[in-house]
Parts: sequence; C-alpha cells; structure tokens
Amino acid sequence: MKHLLVAALSILMANSVVAQTPLESCEDIPALAADVMTSRQVSYDIMLMINRFTDTYADRIDLLSWAQVMIDMAYAQPIATDRVQQVEEFKALWSDRCVKNVK
Repeated sequence: MKHLLVAALSILMANSVVAQTPLESCEDIPALAADVMTSRQVSYDIMLMINRFTDTYADRIDLLSWAQVMIDMAYAQPIATDRVQQVEEFKALWSDRCVKNVK
C-alpha cells in the first residue's frame, strides 16, 4: 500500500512539472519556496508537508501546483551546510522560474 501511495504521488508530482499552472503574479513564490526548503531542512516528513500545503492552498490551485514541484525538488537535494544560503538560492531559483512563466 505504501508503495502504491508513493507511486501515485510521484506521478502527480511529475505531471505537475509538465503542467505547472501559470501564475498572474510571483509575489507569493519567494515565501512559498522558503517555507518548502526550511521544512525540508528540518526533515519535515514529506507526506505531512504535502498534506499541509494541500490544506493551506486548497483555494489556490495555481500555488499548489508550484508547491508540489518545489517539494519534489527540495527533497531531491541534500541539506546544505549553509542552510540560510540554501534557502536564498532556492527562493531565487523559483522566483526566476516564476518570472519566466507569468501570464
């Protein structure tokens, strides 16, 4: 059952990479990216993080699609020694990516 759930989440996240919802504004992206990476750095359980973001952004499907991809990327990276720098780099990466995809 656990493997089935992981496979389903992997497919969902992979689809999000391809079908990321264009945003009208990038104002929420830096805070979202910082929240994702800092949660990752404290080894927050990925399932709990997905559930928290799903609840938080239930009315913002556009941001939820971005959060799903951010979570996937954050968990693919090792935790850096300089955590502050890692958060800033993650925020910059996602801010740049958002600017390129704004409606």
